[in-house]
Amino acid sequence: MRRANLIRVAIVDDDLTIQNRLKQYINDYEKEQEEKFKVTTYNDAAEIVEHYKGHYDIIFMDIQMEKMDGLTAAGKI
Repeated sequence: MRRANLIRVAIVDDDLTIQNRLKQYINDYEKEQEEKFKVTTYNDAAEIVEHYKGHYDIIFMDIQMEKMDGLTAAGKI
């Protein structure tokens, strides 16, 4: 068994169903591949832009959200 590195993931989506589905997929993958993930969720792109400090390895971002769309947020990040 290999020692897993922590993979930091952000999920940015205003739909809680999508957030939960992605977290479940990540959890399943974590178990299958013996990887370790730390998942942080945001309900709007403006939230991640405000708090972003370059500490995520992967960001899953919805494109259409109310306060700030995902493409604008990606450009700011």
